Amino acid sequence: KYRPETVSQALWAHLIRKPYLCLVAPGSMFAATPASHDKAVPYMRLCFATINESEVSDINWRVVVGFRSFWQRDSLDDEDDDAPELRNIGRLAGGFGC
Repeated sequence: KYRPETVSQALWAHLIRKPYLCLVAPGSMFAATPASHDKAVPYMRLCFATINESEVSDINWRVVVGFRSFWQRDSLDDEDDDAPELRNIGRLAGGFGC
C-alpha cells in the first residue's frame, strides 16, 4: 500500500515526536549512490555516542516502544506531515552521503 520510502519517513517522523523523542537516521541518508538508495531505505541508524551511559537504557526503551507503536498503526494516512517539527527537516540530510 505504501512505498518503502514513505514508510521509512513516517517511522522517522513518528520516533522524533513525544513521547519517544528518538532521533534516528534514515538509511537513505547514507546511500552513497542513487543505485544504493533502494537498498538503504529499509534501514535506520541509531547513535548513542552523545549521551551519558546512564541514559542508554531509557533511550533504548523509548526506541523499542516507538517502533512497536508505529507498527501497530493501521494506516499512515493520518500522519500529520505539516507538523511544525517536520517543516524543512528534509534539508538536514541534503547533499550528505557516505
